[in-house]
Amino acid sequence: MDGIGKIRERIDEADREMVGLWEKRMQLCREVARLKRESGMGVRDRKREAEILESRGGMLRDPALKDYLVPVMEEILRQSRRMQENILEEEGKHV
Repeated sequence: MDGIGKIRERIDEADREMVGLWEKRMQLCREVARLKRESGMGVRDRKREAEILESRGGMLRDPALKDYLVPVMEEILRQSRRMQENILEEEGKHV
């Protein structure tokens, strides 16, 4: 296999790892949604989101990638909120 093919295999493996981590994160967000519902909290916590965006950029070994990570994290947060809203809406229908 040529060089690009080998690199693509490594990208595929990284994607598999990311998908597993994404699933784990979303499962945790489900738990958060239920706790928020029980305590009467809203879905969005702008302070927490700002902390996440700032801290995750600091986790990079290559700081030049921060400008590329921030939009990805913003989308992850958006999808997490969307799922939490759906959970709260669904559970509200069954209460």
